[in-house]
Amino acid sequence: MGMPGSETALEELTCRVFGELLEQGHVAKVADDLYCGANTLEDLLAVWRRVLSALQRCGLNLSATKTTVAPVQTSILGWVWRQGTIQASPHRVSALAACPPPKTVTGLRSFIGAYKVLARVLKDCATMLAPFDDVVAGRDSKDVIHWSDELLCAFRYAQRPCPRLMPSRYHGLLTSCGLSLMVPSESRA
Repeated sequence: MGMPGSETALEELTCRVFGELLEQGHVAKVADDLYCGANTLEDLLAVWRRVLSALQRCGLNLSATKTTVAPVQTSILGWVWRQGTIQASPHRVSALAACPPPKTVTGLRSFIGAYKVLARVLKDCATMLAPFDDVVAGRDSKDVIHWSDELLCAFRYAQRPCPRLMPSRYHGLLTSCGLSLMVPSESRA
């Protein structure tokens, strides 16, 4: 956790420095990271030059240790981007696979929500969750779940998503850098 208000200041600075690139979809800011994307190496180089030029115009520098140009793989908020595909991180999947059957409606709703995050890469996600949606529909959050053999079997089956996980294709190349923007010492004086 940084200084109070630093997230807001970083957000405003990012919008001012990269506004046009953000609007055009060439740059995306996720948390405190900046991602530049393109479909070809030539386009990626052109975007990267525009990013560096915008930083230079504003007298800002990037941290070299937090900058990766055209990575083969990178992690973005629990997703693994690898050469144009995006997959759920093994950590995210293993957490769902290891949890016990929830005891309450609240717990089952949490499981359903966490599972729906995988919908982008999980075939037949809605069909898989249908029995659980039926159980929690119209029930109070504190109600206890009564696990029938059939419901427990559906839960165990849902916990084994790995064979059904499919990478989603995202054409393009990526460059990432942490947004620890540094103001050169000579411009601070």
